[in-house]
Amino acid sequence: MPALLKRSDILILPSNNEGLALVCYEAVEHGCIPISTDVGSQSEIVPEGLLVPLASMACVRETVRVVDRLWRDEAFLAAQHAALNACHHRLAADPTAEEVISGLYRQTLARIEAEDEALGALPAQAEGGSAPRTNAHHDIEA
Repeated sequence: MPALLKRSDILILPSNNEGLALVCYEAVEHGCIPISTDVGSQSEIVPEGLLVPLASMACVRETVRVVDRLWRDEAFLAAQHAALNACHHRLAADPTAEEVISGLYRQTLARIEAEDEALGALPAQAEGGSAPRTNAHHDIEA
């Protein structure tokens, strides 16, 4: 897909249902301008000037209008490139899922280890009591 996007000027994504289409993000990375239906979270990566309505005929008419305007209006083209780059940089600055989840995992692991230490400091249970907790989770790398 990257090679195709590098050779293309425009990506048209008429979709009924998207979250945030990664192909639009990839298009921007390769200098290709995405035009997308205004669904899901597409407005996070596709600026307003490149979003088209969902209704079929309106989608086709607006897509043709946007492509024509990109072709004929250098100021509009430059503005859309700038808006795409701003959206891309804003999204790229957000933490990744790995960064968020690994931080939460480390916090949870530290809390469990602190609880285990506190339990280990308690006096031994009377005969017939429950067995102390084991630290089986310590085999997991953070």
